[in-house]
Amino acid sequence: MSYDPNKYRSTWSDDDSDDAPQQHDNTPIPAGTYEATINAITEREVRAGGDALSVWLDVAEGKHDGRRVFDWINLDLPQSPQASEIGQRTFRRLCRAAGFVDGPPAELEQLIGEYVKIR
Repeated sequence: MSYDPNKYRSTWSDDDSDDAPQQHDNTPIPAGTYEATINAITEREVRAGGDALSVWLDVAEGKHDGRRVFDWINLDLPQSPQASEIGQRTFRRLCRAAGFVDGPPAELEQLIGEYVKIR
């Protein structure tokens, strides 16, 4: 499987913790809005079939500066159209927040290092 931005353009209107640095503080970050940097984004195959993204973001401000946040975005789950719709909307929001307002980036790696607001 390889990332194809055209696959998700029409919708535009398993944990990977072994690759992540170990966190010393695993307590949840309080609800709120935070500036963050996209640290890593990887396309994954879902065991039941379908595509998802594993996204790591680093909080870049305030008391929680340096904390890492993880998100799993289901892009295409044939068995759950609703989960696919939610995931594609989340991906669009992430891309737009990173400055890709006209469509998804040509390569997922283009999102790495971009600042976004997360909540």
